[in-house]
Amino acid sequence: MINKKVFSVLGTIAVITVITPWLNGSKVASQELSSEQQIQNQTRALEGSWRSVVTPAPESGAPPFNAYLTFIRGGSLIQSSSDSLEEGRPGHGAWIRTGPRKFTATFEKTISFNPITKTQGFFILSFTENIKLMGDTYKGVGQVKICDAAGQECTPLGLATTVSQRLKIDSPH
Repeated sequence: MINKKVFSVLGTIAVITVITPWLNGSKVASQELSSEQQIQNQTRALEGSWRSVVTPAPESGAPPFNAYLTFIRGGSLIQSSSDSLEEGRPGHGAWIRTGPRKFTATFEKTISFNPITKTQGFFILSFTENIKLMGDTYKGVGQVKICDAAGQECTPLGLATTVSQRLKIDSPH
């Protein structure tokens, strides 16, 4: 009878000693997975198409204009706008998550007029934007540059701010 009690006590101690840390390890793994899922959810929150109002810096003299950006899973970006300088051409780029609900996006597009030198030719308009996501809206601040045909030698045109709204599909009535 005493041996059964000793084995029972020793068995309980062994279970507590082995099982408790294992369970705690499972909880930590579960929390890590949960935080990874949070990062994925934040990243997916930017995916989709957005309507933006772009406001160039006041010193540029350029009026605000509308733009559309589509953030594609995996980091690709497609952009279009009503800005006359961009001549209706699409922009192509990439985006990455840089922090909680923060992203950086860059796109380039070809243009045929350099507003700095007032010359015709083949140039690249480059825009790099830092984005702060707030649900179905985001605000951004970006640097606009005009570059040579190789996209190398770039001259800053100034800053622009964006206020964007996620495009949603209206449900049928």
